[in-house]
Amino acid sequence: MNNLTDNINMLTPGGFKVSIDSKEFANLQFFCTNVALPSVNQTEVLSTYKNNNAFFPGEIITYDAFTLTFIVDEEMKNYLEIFNWLSKNRRTNPIFKDITLSILSNKNTTNKQILFHDTFPVSLGALNFTTQDTVLDAVTCDVTFRYNLFEFIK
Repeated sequence: MNNLTDNINMLTPGGFKVSIDSKEFANLQFFCTNVALPSVNQTEVLSTYKNNNAFFPGEIITYDAFTLTFIVDEEMKNYLEIFNWLSKNRRTNPIFKDITLSILSNKNTTNKQILFHDTFPVSLGALNFTTQDTVLDAVTCDVTFRYNLFEFIK
């Protein structure tokens, strides 16, 4: 029995889309240029038996932060979407949103979906302005989210 995949197409780094809450964060979704699926870590337990060490899987799984990069629009609407979310979270009851990361196939159809439960922003990166560049690149910004769990829903 061979369990080698029938699909030999490679996963491309540009085939993704991010969905948060299209009413409140439409600009962030549209201008998103980079995401990284966070690493997942499981604790290990060291056990000894007859003077030998052995490792076993632990009970705790930790998820690294979820970071995405977006191009800042001229009116800074997408920057302000996250800035306002951060500001509201320190004044009122925390606002949690689910974020869906859709991985696209080579035909730009949704192949896999990862759902990040109960996300909230913890860091909004710096905006760098300079008159020294001769090439006019768009200003980008990183936003980092924390969440409680991510799971593959498709």
